[in-house]
Amino acid sequence: MRRAAHLQYLQYVVLGFLGGVECVTFLEEPHQYRLERTLFSGYKPHLRPVLDPNTTTNITYTLVITAVHELDEMHQTLVHSSYLSLSWMDQLLVWDPGQYGDIRWLEVPTEMIWTPNLMFVNSASDKRSLEPDMSRFAFINSSGRVVSAPFAVRTTSCSMDITFYPFDSQVCVVTLESWSSPESEMNVTDAEVKLDEWYTANSEWKLEEVAVEDVESIFEDCLTPDTTSSSG
Repeated sequence: MRRAAHLQYLQYVVLGFLGGVECVTFLEEPHQYRLERTLFSGYKPHLRPVLDPNTTTNITYTLVITAVHELDEMHQTLVHSSYLSLSWMDQLLVWDPGQYGDIRWLEVPTEMIWTPNLMFVNSASDKRSLEPDMSRFAFINSSGRVVSAPFAVRTTSCSMDITFYPFDSQVCVVTLESWSSPESEMNVTDAEVKLDEWYTANSEWKLEEVAVEDVESIFEDCLTPDTTSSSG
């Protein structure tokens, strides 16, 4: 009788310990983890995020110039700091905030999502594409609205006439374009260029005006959006 009672006590202790471990495994997954897992299950960043392939993805952008560092007459280049505020709709990244702890915005690395294949055509450096700059973060709204604002120091070519140096006035053009997407797939619907609120003036040059102009270019029978910004 004494041995049987002793074995029964040990069995009770072991089962109680195992039961405690089992409870820990049932912790609820955080809302943000669950939301990200749901959104990106099967998501492919290289494919345009539309439910109907005939839908056009509309892009809006604002080029905000924060500083003009150099206007090099010898090398015919303009060096400036700017960030490009981009916005578009991703039809695959939509959710109901009520099902995910009222989360309305999600911040993710841009390498996880589709981004517009825009590039600075007249870049004077090796970095023409936006991809290196955009490999940071983007903000996604529950409606599918994506906002990204990559910042960079950019060097672009600028054809200058120095006949009236040092009292000359120059106009520099910065061309942003997509060469691989037809307008039926991706279209720039609104473009703006402006000076940052904390714009740093150049000691040698005075920036008199910034403007944007929409033009259309045809490459290999493919109509693509081409947006040109100028400063002078």
